[in-house]
Amino acid sequence: MVLLLATALLVWQQLPFAELAVTEVTVTVHPDELGCDGTAEIIAVVLTNGAAGSLRYRWLRSDGTDSGELRKRVRAGQREVRLPLLWRFHGIGTHRARAVLDLEPGQRSASTTFTYRCR
Repeated sequence: MVLLLATALLVWQQLPFAELAVTEVTVTVHPDELGCDGTAEIIAVVLTNGAAGSLRYRWLRSDGTDSGELRKRVRAGQREVRLPLLWRFHGIGTHRARAVLDLEPGQRSASTTFTYRCR
């Protein structure tokens, strides 16, 4: 019975009427401490229910930069989507930075912080 239900769920998720849903989102940064004139590689990993559709998202940076609305097409069966952001720093100083991902469907948000340090 459990196997039958699991199979039915998988088939249902592949049908055209299944709507794309986000099940989890995480944001990481590499490196978490950035040196002089470095670039932070920020990656959002979005897990989905496997249905086809579009993700609408926006990156917001603590320096006030807003990416505007971006879209990523998700194909049926695709359960993981990566959304990258590269953030380049220049000059002397220390800056505690934060990147926030706002994501639809499901009105989700996730963020990460890191430090830029150049003496």
